[in-house]
Amino acid sequence: MFKLVITTLLSIVFLAANATPNQKILKNINYVQLNNNDDYSDLTAYGDAVGDKRIIFLNELSHGEEEVFALKSRLVRYLHQEKGFDVLLLESSLFDVNEIWQNRQKTLAQQAAGNIFYMYANNGNVQTLLNYVESKRTSKTPLYLSGFDGRLLGESSANGVVDFIAHGSKQFLGDGLLAFSWKHYIKQAQKLFSTNQVIPDEKEQEFFIEQSYELQDHLLKTQSEFKAFESPKYIALLVKGLLFKAEELWGSRRHDEQDIPMADNVKWLLDEVYPNKKIIVWGHYIHLNRNGAEINRYANLGTLMTQRWPNNIYITNITAGKGSYREFRDLSVLTIPTLRDSSIEKQLLDFLPKKEKSVSLFIDESDLDFSQLTDKTMFGHEYKYQIPVPQWKNHWDGLFFINKVSAAN
Repeated sequence: MFKLVITTLLSIVFLAANATPNQKILKNINYVQLNNNDDYSDLTAYGDAVGDKRIIFLNELSHGEEEVFALKSRLVRYLHQEKGFDVLLLESSLFDVNEIWQNRQKTLAQQAAGNIFYMYANNGNVQTLLNYVESKRTSKTPLYLSGFDGRLLGESSANGVVDFIAHGSKQFLGDGLLAFSWKHYIKQAQKLFSTNQVIPDEKEQEFFIEQSYELQDHLLKTQSEFKAFESPKYIALLVKGLLFKAEELWGSRRHDEQDIPMADNVKWLLDEVYPNKKIIVWGHYIHLNRNGAEINRYANLGTLMTQRWPNNIYITNITAGKGSYREFRDLSVLTIPTLRDSSIEKQLLDFLPKKEKSVSLFIDESDLDFSQLTDKTMFGHEYKYQIPVPQWKNHWDGLFFINKVSAAN
């Protein structure tokens, strides 16, 4: 009770210090700390908004904001400790994360580089979170870790996924693939991990695609007592990931179609690996919103997941009003564009304490008075696009707004 009173008083003080006529756009003011403390009383409003949802998305607009990583890490700990969430799915390769999870000779943090997406692997906040996950392995309430990306981009994939597919398929299928050209499939699949890509001719591409679908179909039809990561279904998902990887490299499939194997992986994890668990999904906004990109909408992970679980997902968007972020493609540092007069972020800055940099503002859809925001916009993908505020629910459910972010280390 004492903590709740203090939090309320701080909110009143902050609000009074930043009084503005624009306050009528928000029905409730919910301040949330960014740092990793264990007092979660400031997250009560977020917990109430999440309710009993089974699946929570935690997105990030750019893959490169330090304060966003700090907040997301704290939210994971809160959801695990206070809301009973059991599993963390990282936007990293399905195969690679499972390999490091199974390897108990080294810690998750020690194995992260090369196996977990590089923007996460060496980041201090994410490393701290991985150590937290490690510390809970043998507890009564472990937090399980898996990846969901089908692109198989890590070192474990490059060094072992093709052999894993071949060995497992032969074990499950036996004589069922007598005419299958394993030599050709293995050779072509391994080339997909080469740093010097040479596009095969059309005939070779067609043959590899045909073989991939044949192998996938046989694995999906196979009945087995082996479950989860030892099942033929797991191998089939890896085959599909490799196929999409090949088609993207060869220019016959759009990059954004990688969300299809992502969604297949997440659905499989929820249905067959963690059927009675509550799931946190951590990744980029482009995957974890309900409408894909603003310019070229497509069936992204958020769309496909919402179709499957329409009432059991809470999408958490995290954004900022100013600062800089690290561009994950070339690691350059970019500046968030100057806010427009029509942007809701410009109004939200007035709600945050000017000198307190470690505080964010949580806003659920129910906290907004949309009648006051019909002509306002908000940031979308990588701070490059503007979304009309009335379309809020079409993209996410709740938002954490940070005053200023800095480029991730």
